[in-house]
Amino acid sequence: MVTLGTWSIANIAWGTTGVLSTNDGVAKEFHTMNILWNSINLAIAVPAYFGAKKGKYELPFRQTYKEQQKAEKSFLINSGLDLVYITGGLYLTERSKTINHDRNLGFGQSLMLQGGFLLLLDATLYTVNVRHANKKLNGFLDKVIIGSNGVGYIHRF
Repeated sequence: MVTLGTWSIANIAWGTTGVLSTNDGVAKEFHTMNILWNSINLAIAVPAYFGAKKGKYELPFRQTYKEQQKAEKSFLINSGLDLVYITGGLYLTERSKTINHDRNLGFGQSLMLQGGFLLLLDATLYTVNVRHANKKLNGFLDKVIIGSNGVGYIHRF
């Protein structure tokens, strides 16, 4: 959430500067969309950041595993949405050739940029979570044995 929030603040500042300093229609629309898009990103990032800071870090094992699975699914779903944003940007860019040139081209370019960043962020977070699970969580599970006599933990020296 820190990365998303930082990206959002930087894009709002860049977009505001861009809107105020250019007369080019496409650039104005591009920066306007960046401001709008990143206002929403910031509205998501700030509460999520503070919510995570308040979160419980000591969970029962079963809940930890469920949270891990939920995070991985969330990043995959978000990556799919990011591809939709990029595709929407491509559509608007193509549509700019026939209607509302400045707005569609500027908005389309912005959507591709923002969708590309979010895809990179979500794919990175998915990869980090999967690697963490494979290294820590799944490594622990490989040492737990459940048998007819009870539960055991194996540690090899």
